[in-house]
Order: sequence, then C-alpha cells, then structure tokens
Amino acid sequence: MSGCGSAPASTTAPDASAPDPVDDVPAGDVAAPDAPAPDAPPPIAATNCDSRCISKMSFCGFPPDLAGQGCTLLCDFQVSEEQLGCVETTSCGDIQNAVVAGVPLCGIGEEG
Repeated sequence: MSGCGSAPASTTAPDASAPDPVDDVPAGDVAAPDAPAPDAPPPIAATNCDSRCISKMSFCGFPPDLAGQGCTLLCDFQVSEEQLGCVETTSCGDIQNAVVAGVPLCGIGEEG
C-alpha cells in the first residue's frame, strides 16, 4: 500500500555523471570589460589615414619627414575611424608628449 503523498516507487535519482551547467564555464573565461560584444560590428577602418595624420602632424609643427614616417607607422596598425578621429582632436602638446615618451596614442598600437 502506498501512503498518501509518498513519491512513486519509479522515480529515479539525477544522473550523477551529467555535467552541472555551472561547471561548463571555465574559471577565468570572462571577456575583458572593454572587449566588444560578440555581436558588435567590427570597427570602421579609417579612410585616408596617411593624409589625415600628416595634416594633423604638420599642423602641430612636426617636420614633413618625421610626420610622414610617424604616420606610416601609425596607419600600419589598421587604425579605426574612431581612433583616427581621436588623433585629429588630440592637442598638439599631448601628441608631442606621446611621441617623445614613445607611448600609444588613442589606443593605437596597444597590445591587448
């Protein structure tokens, strides 16, 4: 006789060999906070990078040969429109400081 409210005799215990869904996520497998969302469109490549960069560097007083060399190096990083826009709006003093210190400007050339 079965008692009132008792579980049927045919119930099975959960399969102990089945993976726990929480265990499927490896530790440390979290996207960096500044990483683009997986469904985000790729950045738009800057148009006329060399000429726009040289224009800014010339405006800031860099000699033409130095501006040309620097802009070639900068544009080789496949600069996005957003990054080149940042360069164009950065003060000449900040650009000169970045060049002298050898640090990336507007995130261009940063490893990550």
